[in-house]
Amino acid sequence: MADRTQGTDLPMGLKDSLESITKLKGMKGLRVWKYDVQCALEFHNLSDLIDSLLPQLQQTDSTYENWWRLSRKVSMWLGLQIKVEVKEQLVLELSKDGYTDKTYKLILKLIK
Repeated sequence: MADRTQGTDLPMGLKDSLESITKLKGMKGLRVWKYDVQCALEFHNLSDLIDSLLPQLQQTDSTYENWWRLSRKVSMWLGLQIKVEVKEQLVLELSKDGYTDKTYKLILKLIK
């Protein structure tokens, strides 16, 4: 059996939009925001994308393109779920390869 990666159980594409959740404005709402993110992503089988303990896919993987598109889509969605001031910092610090797990970790770092 192959090792589990962020792409192991991903759907092929995203048929529906991710639901909006209450924007994260500060530490006070962090626990609820993390729960809402997890629930929204689990509903679409995307929660492995925020798990930085799971390896990202390599470009040689046959499902890399699907993983890449979903990761970028979820990363963009995460940016819409935070207040503008945090997003401005996120944009400054996030590199172009800001896949979902890195975006999620950076948001948590910036809010603390």
